Amino acid sequence: MCKALEDMVADAKIEVLVKSTEKSIGAIHKKYCKHLTPADAADALELTKDEVVKIYQLIELHPDYSDLQLAELVVHGNAN
Repeated sequence: MCKALEDMVADAKIEVLVKSTEKSIGAIHKKYCKHLTPADAADALELTKDEVVKIYQLIELHPDYSDLQLAELVVHGNAN
């Protein structure tokens, strides 16, 4: 496969991952806005508490970011 085609496929995979992550973050963000504890949000969403805590922390660090922007941080590895 040529390099340009490989790059297009890789970019498409990343875009799908970002969109999927955005949906998950959106669900967590709703629980955050309702002031659910990470444990309660994790139970409701069938996630681990650690996953929810990580997103809650990102929301607190970047309150002005959209779910898409938060997803890009997570996918691209810029989430600390």
